[in-house]
Amino acid sequence: MVGARPAAARARVWKQSETLSLDEDHDYLYDVGDYVVHLQVKDGAIAFLDSQCPDHICEQFGWLDKDGAWAACVPAGVYVVVQE
Repeated sequence: MVGARPAAARARVWKQSETLSLDEDHDYLYDVGDYVVHLQVKDGAIAFLDSQCPDHICEQFGWLDKDGAWAACVPAGVYVVVQE
C-alpha cells in the first residue's frame, strides 16, 4: 500500500492519562490549570508544538517517532513517551 505507515505506534500522555494513536494526524490542546499545552500528531510522530510554560524547553524536543522516545513539559506536568 502506497503511503502506509509502519506498525501502529502510539504515544502515552501522562497527566491526561491518555494514549494517542500516531496513525492519524491530529492536534490536541490540554488545559492543565496554569498552562495550555499543544501537542500535534503528524506523519506518525508527536511533538509539543506550543506550551504556555515559562521556558518552552518541551518544544525543543522536536518530533518523536521511535519506541521509547520521550519529551516533557515539566512546569505543566505533561509527559509523552512513544510506545510501539
